Formats: sequence, C-alpha cells, structure tokens
Amino acid sequence: MDQRNKKHIMIEKNITKINDQLIELELFAYKLAKDAGNKISSELKKPGKISYKNDSENNTNLSNPVSETDKNIEISIRKKISEKYPSHKIIGEESTVKDTFSNNFVWVIDPIDGTTNFINGLPIFGCSVGLLYNNSPIVGAIWLSSSHELLPGTYHGSINSKLKFNGKVFNYDKESKNIKRRLHSMPYAIPSNNTNTDIRVTGCAVFEIAMLATGILDGGYLNNMRLWDVVAGVALLKLTKKEIWIKNKNKWEKIEKNINGKLILSNDIKDIQKWHGTLIVGNSKDIDILKNRFKTKQILKGLMQRFFNILKYNFYAKLKAMANISKDKY
Repeated sequence: MDQRNKKHIMIEKNITKINDQLIELELFAYKLAKDAGNKISSELKKPGKISYKNDSENNTNLSNPVSETDKNIEISIRKKISEKYPSHKIIGEESTVKDTFSNNFVWVIDPIDGTTNFINGLPIFGCSVGLLYNNSPIVGAIWLSSSHELLPGTYHGSINSKLKFNGKVFNYDKESKNIKRRLHSMPYAIPSNNTNTDIRVTGCAVFEIAMLATGILDGGYLNNMRLWDVVAGVALLKLTKKEIWIKNKNKWEKIEKNINGKLILSNDIKDIQKWHGTLIVGNSKDIDILKNRFKTKQILKGLMQRFFNILKYNFYAKLKAMANISKDKY
C-alpha cells in the first residue's frame, strides 16, 4: 500500500471518529435542553423568587430579571455536563466563571432566554445549550416553549449533520408558499423603507435564531448578543443555506459554516463571559437590506419619516374632527 492510500485511510478513520463523537455530543445536548424544557414548563406558573441584576437601593428602573427556575436549571445542566465530561469547561448566564480556560471544549448555556416573557407568562422563551470547540460552535440544542408545530420542542444539530426537531430531520419549504414579503427579526422596530419586509421583535434571542435556522424567519439583525444567546444558534445556522456575519471592530466578517467558522473571542475566560457581539443572518439579499437598514443615516432618515407621518396623521385627524363638529352645529 502506497503512502497516499495510507494517508487516505487515516483521514477516513479520523473523520469517522469525529462524526461518532459529534453524534454523541449532539444527543447529549439535545437531552439537556429537552429535560430543561420539561422543567421550565412545569414551573411556568411558579417561577420562584425573582431578582434583578441591576437591583440597588438607588435604582428604580429594574431590568434583566432572574428567576429561581433560571438558577436551578443552570445548576442542573452544569452538574450533568461535569459528570459526563469532567474535562470540559462551562460558561453560563447565571454563574461567574471561577476556573481557567484551558480546554478545547466549552459548553455555553442559557437556562432560560426570554426570562421577562417567562415570568409574565408570555409563551416565547427557551433554553439554549451550545458547544464550542476552539471557539467554533459545533453543537447546538435549543428548546422552545412554542415551535413551528405550535407545541414545545427542541431544535438540534451538529456540524456534519442536518438540522433536526425532536430527533427527526427538519424539513420546511417556505419558498413553495406564495409569500411576497420577507420576515426579519430585529432588536427594535424601525421603518421598512419599502424593502418588502415585515419586522418581528419577540424578546427572546434564541427563539429568533431557531426560527432563522428553520427558515421561518428570513433574516435577522442580532444586536449586542451575549455568548449564551448565540453559540447553539450559530451551530444550527451552519446547517442551513443562510449566511452568518459578525461585526468585528466596525467591519463585517463572514463566519465559515464548518469547523473553521469561529466566533471572535478572547483567550481569557473571564473576558469571554463578558463578550458582546452583533450578528446578521440571512441570504445575500437579506444581509444587504439589514446592513443598510442599520446604517446611522438610514436609521435617522427612517425615524424622521415616521415622525413626519405621525404629524401628518394627527393633522388630518384634527381636520376631520373639526369638520364633524361643524356638521353637528348645522
């Protein structure tokens, strides 16, 4: 056997080994998210004690709530990961990192994304379990309180696999429907500027990313995301036809949809936990629309347009009211 054939066989063996490992990791992430979702559902009416991350004696504008359920679920997920993969590192929204960052595998978890929705009973929230390998999202599982089937369920996948929903390969063909306006998610609503798009703001980043992965949402501008908001979602988006762009020092960089598609992270795990990032997702047309829409000049132009439309509406409403009053007098 020549050297070329030996090398080819070695590569095939390595790929098989990696794929087997990815299958195991994906199934584990799927079970973590699914079990967490069952726990979240059972505690919807009783989320336990609620605190706020910016709570202080002088602060009357509280934000970023944390429920007792958030904390308990993260503790449970951390315990299960540590028992199965003791050498893997873990980053979670509700816990401070105490150890050093010295391993290739890092689990990134958000026990409940959309906590404000959760504690108020608005059924748009989820649990996100993602896995980084050398800063590349390779496995993702997102449990949602509501799915494309109008039931709770988990979207999951890993690189070299296909997007799945509750263990089955996900199939959805939006293009077959005669829908002429595209659906975009954004951090807040701004005028569409005649781009044939409609805007949705849900208050749950992992819900929006999962819907982007399924194709139900066509494009999304994910502003000021935390790491636990996006790792699982980016792993799922790598399995789709959509482009993924991340902002790096005011420049947009395209994330490769393979093991080399990495997030821009520090080597210090404490800095990683503080990470904020902005992503754009969609096909090439959606990407162009979203980039253009969030240029400062376009935002100001859109806001001014909305302001003058409101003035115009109020002016005509007053004229109509005055006309009606005149009719009543005569």
